[in-house]
Amino acid sequence: MQYPFAGMLIHKLIRLGDEIEASFASRLAPFGISLPMYRVLVVLVRNPGPHTLSSISTSLDVDASTLSRQISAMTRLDLVTRDRTSINGRIVQIDITAQGREVASQLIPFAEQFDAISKRDLSAEQLAELDRSLDTVKQNFEEMKSEHIPTPDS
Repeated sequence: MQYPFAGMLIHKLIRLGDEIEASFASRLAPFGISLPMYRVLVVLVRNPGPHTLSSISTSLDVDASTLSRQISAMTRLDLVTRDRTSINGRIVQIDITAQGREVASQLIPFAEQFDAISKRDLSAEQLAELDRSLDTVKQNFEEMKSEHIPTPDS
């Protein structure tokens, strides 16, 4: 028996996203980091210099309070440093450590290979169309947030 909504776009996107995330996360596990932590490392290694929580949050499009907890965990793992600036003690600068740089240097090639494999057998035109389509779906969901969609209990 097939799941009745198996053909729905949302179901396909969720399932594919879950599979991709699980596969990628299995590569991160030996390093003791999560996918969100990996993303922070990539931002820091590809954009040298100290950053603020706000700048990283903006780059990753993630809530600053969620990011703050990730940065705290990454500090305990010696992947990043977190220091107050001497000019303004309220501003916290975040930078990657040598260990964080080493972890990133081992994982980034895998991520690039992972991406290349996911695009295999797709032409440049197909990739461009897929990108446009995903942007449209994302926009649709952004607009949906402001619409009232009835729930079973409403």
